[in-house]
Amino acid sequence: FSLLFLIMLGKIKIYFKENLSLIFFILYFLLQIPGLIFSTNKIDNISFIVSSLTILITIFFINEYFSNKEKKLFIFISLFFLTLVFLLSFALLLKEYLQGSNNLYGHFVENTKFFFNKDSPRSSGLSRSCLIIIMIIYMIEKSFFHKNKIIFEILKIFFLTVIFLFQSRTIIFLTFISHTLIFIFQSRYSLKNTLKFLSLYFLIPFTFTVLFMGIYTYQKHKLEVNKTIEFNKEFGEVVDNLEAIEMDYPLREYNDFTSGRIKDWKEILAKINTNNIFFGSGPQADRFLINQSASNGILYSLISSGIIGLLFYILFSIIVFFEICKTILNYREKRNMYFYSCLIILIIMLRSILETSYAVFGIDLIVLITFYNIIKKQKLKI
Repeated sequence: FSLLFLIMLGKIKIYFKENLSLIFFILYFLLQIPGLIFSTNKIDNISFIVSSLTILITIFFINEYFSNKEKKLFIFISLFFLTLVFLLSFALLLKEYLQGSNNLYGHFVENTKFFFNKDSPRSSGLSRSCLIIIMIIYMIEKSFFHKNKIIFEILKIFFLTVIFLFQSRTIIFLTFISHTLIFIFQSRYSLKNTLKFLSLYFLIPFTFTVLFMGIYTYQKHKLEVNKTIEFNKEFGEVVDNLEAIEMDYPLREYNDFTSGRIKDWKEILAKINTNNIFFGSGPQADRFLINQSASNGILYSLISSGIIGLLFYILFSIIVFFEICKTILNYREKRNMYFYSCLIILIIMLRSILETSYAVFGIDLIVLITFYNIIKKQKLKI
C-alpha cells in the first residue's frame, strides 16, 4: 500500500516496458483475488497473495537500491538461512536413516519443534534446497575464491550425495542438466578434465550413496531380527525364522511412474467448471479442489487465477526463460554470478513442470525472484 501511495504521488516512477515481466507476475497474483470472492475457498488464503506480493516488491527494491556488496551479502544471508533450514530438517532424518528406522525418500517430520510445531520440509523440497545450495556454492567459489578449493569440493560432494539419497527423480535429472551445463561452459575439453569432473560430481557421490544405503540396509535388517527375537521370546516360541528376513535395500518403488500426478491432474481438470475457468478458485486452489498439490505450475495457475491469470503467468515465464538463455549463451568467465543465477532460475522453472514451484508463495518463488533480479537491470527511479 505504501508503494502504491508513492506511485500515485509521483514519488516513484516505474518504467513499465523495462519491468514488464515483474508487472505480469504481480497481475498473476492479483488475479487470484476474484477466485476467493467467487468460490467457497478459505478467505484466509489471501495471505499467500499478500506474502507473494510483499516478497516481489521487497526483492525488487533490494535489487534497485542495494550496492553490489550489499547484494552479495544478501546472497550469503540467503544461503545461510536456506542451509540452516536444510540442516535442521536433515539432521534428524539422517540419524534415523543410519539407524535403519526410516528411509529418506518420502519421509518428513510432523509437528517438529524446529519449525514452531509445523511439519518439516518434505524430501523433494530438501532435495531441491540441496541443488540450489550447490549452485550458490559454485557461485561463491568462482567469484571470491581461487585457491584452496578443497572445502568447496567436499561440500558439493556432500550435497550431491544427499540428493541421490533422497531419490527425487526430478532433482536428480536437474542435477545432471545443471552440471552438464557447468561442464560445457567452464571446463576445457580433455579426457583428464572430463574424468575429473565425472569422478568428483558423480562417481564419488554415487559411491557414498551406495555406502549409506548399505548401512541403512544392514541396520534395518538388524532391527527386524531383534524385533523377531523379542516377539518369539514374549510368546515362548523357538527362534527359527531369522533367515527368512530379507535385506530391504532402500530403493523407491515405481508403482506409478508419475507418482500419482496424472491422476491428480485428471481429477483437477474434471472439477473445473465454466465459473472457475475464468476466475479460478484463489490461492491453494489445488488443496481446495482435491486436497492435494497440483504438481504443475501451469495447472495451478489456471485453477487459482483463471485463464487471464494463466496468461500472465505464462508471459512472465517466457520472458524470464529467454532472458536466462540469453545470459547463459553470452556467458563470460568473469560473470560467474550471472551464470549460476541463471542455472538456479532454470532449475526452478524446470521443476515447475512437476511441482507447483514458483506459481505459489514459497522457497521457489523467493529464490527465483532473488536471482532473476540479479541478472536483470531494473529501471525503477525515484
